Parts: sequence; structure tokens; C-alpha cells
Amino acid sequence: MTDGSRRGVPRPAVSRAMVVLVLIGAAIFVIARTTGSGWLMVLLSALIGVLAVSVLSPPLALRTARLDVRAARDATAGRSLTVTVSVPVRARGLRARLVEPEGSWFAFEGPAEGEIIAVPARRGVLREAVVDVTSAWPLGLVPWRRRLHLRLARPIEVGPAPIDTEVPPPDARGNGADERSAPGWRDGDVVRGAREYVPGDPVKLVHWPATARTGTLMVKELDAPHRPGLVLVVDLRGGGAAAETAAGRAAGIANAALAAGAPVTLCTSEAGGPVSGRVDSPAEVGRRLARAMAGPPAAVVVAPGTAVVRIAAGAV
Repeated sequence: MTDGSRRGVPRPAVSRAMVVLVLIGAAIFVIARTTGSGWLMVLLSALIGVLAVSVLSPPLALRTARLDVRAARDATAGRSLTVTVSVPVRARGLRARLVEPEGSWFAFEGPAEGEIIAVPARRGVLREAVVDVTSAWPLGLVPWRRRLHLRLARPIEVGPAPIDTEVPPPDARGNGADERSAPGWRDGDVVRGAREYVPGDPVKLVHWPATARTGTLMVKELDAPHRPGLVLVVDLRGGGAAAETAAGRAAGIANAALAAGAPVTLCTSEAGGPVSGRVDSPAEVGRRLARAMAGPPAAVVVAPGTAVVRIAAGAV
């Protein structure tokens, strides 16, 4: 178990089999006292021994249980996440379930290691895994449960599920164009001039007008294509479902712009205050939005030709 983990107190659960055995024992005791039968007292003693083992053994197994949990750094709310669970010490007859991130019950015996599937329920940064461990060993009559809070060596940053949201590119704004007629985030290559052909130049770069004018095979000299930028301002004040929807829309817009080749700057608020910075991949978008909190987003200086999209939880 990772240092800094917390372990809850084992708690028993009453099973139907346990209730039946207690009732049988009470009946045997009454009959034995009434009749004075010695063999019934022997039977009652054996039954008490069985009950004692059933009650005392599981909490001992739970107290010695050790688990380590680790997962990839990046995850998405509502989507499957592979979690590696290892049992470094000897253990038997135990079952466990991830509570956060949420997973299904699984049985384990140690030492061993395996993978399970969990689904983070919400956006945020998971710094610990919460696990319920149960044991009814060895007779299965009295199940005990213990909740473990296992500190993760590497936090899991759970980003929002991206919501597809169409936003017109910056060159489509202010000139009467709509989203359907917008040419896209990528502008074409800019022809800076012409030069003589050099073996190895692509045929598609041949500059036919210059070739006809000079009588020499000429090719285009190109500037790098212009990439209109996007500044995404995300305000999650208000919280609740509206904030999660706003975060999902922000992820969808940022990922679409990145896929189209546009540089994206994300402005949010985190635990330490307003944050702004460029994000270069969907993974970085998810991490930034996983850490985003309710608060005033960072202000940023916008360069000419840059699109600014503001998403507020209160406007969703």
C-alpha cells in the first residue's frame, strides 16, 4: 500500500446463514438445559466454535490485506480506464471493488497482480483510489468489509467527455460567412515568389506563368501557411451539471481546432488561481480541464486574427 493511505475499520455484515446458526444454537441451548443432555452440549460447543471462527477470522484477514493501485495519468469521465491492482503480500478469500474510480467486484489472492476496468464518474484529479475489501474467509458465514483510501503515486487527471460543438473559424467571422461556407482553420500556402527549378523539386510547385514569361522552368517559393489561432476562455463558476457541460463543450471545441491545425490557448481557473497557456494535444486539453475549477479565468492578450470563444457555466 502506498504511503499516506488510510484504512477504515472492518465492519461485519449479518448474513442469513449466520442468523440461522444463531437460532439453532439458541434452540439447542434451551433443549440441553431442559433435558440435561450431554451430547447436545457437545454439539452446542462445536457450533459456538464454528461461529467464533466465522466472526473472528475475516477481520484478521482484512487487517493484513495490502493493495496497490495504479493507472495511466489521463482518463475521461464516463469512459473506461484500465487500473492495475497488485497484492504484494499473501492473502486469500478476499474480494474488492473500486469505489472511486468506480469498478466492479473482483476476487483476489496474493501475492498477485492483475488489471480491472473502472469508469471515473466525474471530471477532476484523483489523488487517491477508494477500495472496499470484503472477506468471509474461511466459512463464508459472516462477511466483513473494510474501506481503504489508497494514495496514488501518480494522480489520475480525469478530463470531461468532449461534446461536439461547431465554431466558425476566425476568417469566417465579420464578413457575412456562416459555418457552412467557412473555409476552415487551415489557410492555404502563400506564394512568396518564384525561383529556378532544382532537381528534386515537386512537379506541383512548378510556377507556369513565371516559366512562360522567362522561358526557364520556375517553381514557387512558399511561405508557411497561416494558422489562425483560438483562445478558449472557460468560466465554470456556478458549478453543477452546467459546469460539467461547459467543460465538455470546451474540450470538444479545443480538440476540433487542434485537429484542424490551429494553435489553441486555454484560459481557466485552478486551485492556485487563473491559468492560461497553450495546449498542443487532446491529452493536454483533458489535463487542463480536469484541473479547472470555479473561478474567474485568466485574461490573455489576443493577437490579430485570433478567434476568442468564451464558455460560461451560467450560459449553458
